[in-house]
Amino acid sequence: MTVVPAATAEAVRLIEAHFAALEVGARVALERTYTEADVAEYVERTGIEYPGQHVADDGAHLLPPGMLLVGPARTFGILEGPPLARGGLFTAATRRYRRPVRLGESVRYEAALTDKFERGGYFYILVAWHAFDAEGHEVGSGVEEHTVGSARKPRAS
Repeated sequence: MTVVPAATAEAVRLIEAHFAALEVGARVALERTYTEADVAEYVERTGIEYPGQHVADDGAHLLPPGMLLVGPARTFGILEGPPLARGGLFTAATRRYRRPVRLGESVRYEAALTDKFERGGYFYILVAWHAFDAEGHEVGSGVEEHTVGSARKPRAS
């Protein structure tokens, strides 16, 4: 018999309930303008050299591509879901970076939840997204797979 700690059982219950409420085909649009503070936090976390090569011909600072290419899948409940469902793990992605974005330039993300499934006791979502600049030109896109929460459903014994 498998003994599951109460905290894990509660985490799995919250994650499973949140996962059940997510609808394949759901769409979300969000707009974001990245600030110097956002870049400073990213640089601190990743250790990249900034501005380094992230400078336009006219001297303007550019957003590190990694900031643009991560996050849209997290809008499907991983950020605003129950506390124990927020710690989702990024598991796989295909991303395209099309052009640099200037620091302070507005970016609009459009994302769709294209699939959800359970595998190995974890709950996964698959999200396709596109990012656009203020003029509507695509600056990036991707397909990302994330877990909803990091707790694993125990295997039956």
